[in-house]
Amino acid sequence: MDKQSLFLHGKKVSYIERGSVNDPPVLLLHGVPESSLVWRKMFPCIVSCGYRAIAPDLPGFGDSDPFDEPSTWERFEQFVSDFTTKLNLDKFHLIVHDWGGLIGLKWACDHP
Repeated sequence: MDKQSLFLHGKKVSYIERGSVNDPPVLLLHGVPESSLVWRKMFPCIVSCGYRAIAPDLPGFGDSDPFDEPSTWERFEQFVSDFTTKLNLDKFHLIVHDWGGLIGLKWACDHP
């Protein structure tokens, strides 16, 4: 699957995006030691249901650069905020797996 990339704070972030930008977004956060490719079989289903699927490689995984500082829960939570802001995702559905669940659900509790 082809990945796109963007830069946050000078660091490359790779992600897979499928579906129309006009469809409701779904953010998928992977676990450890995985990448956005863990969702590859889910993309067709999500898109066929009328949603836009977006799955980043978390910092230090897949094709994304690692943090310069130690990886902490707070840094990963900030990453979710920065990534969704960069893609102009005001509201979105969240699907999480494994370690992505710890990051995503904590983020969701802080950003209802």
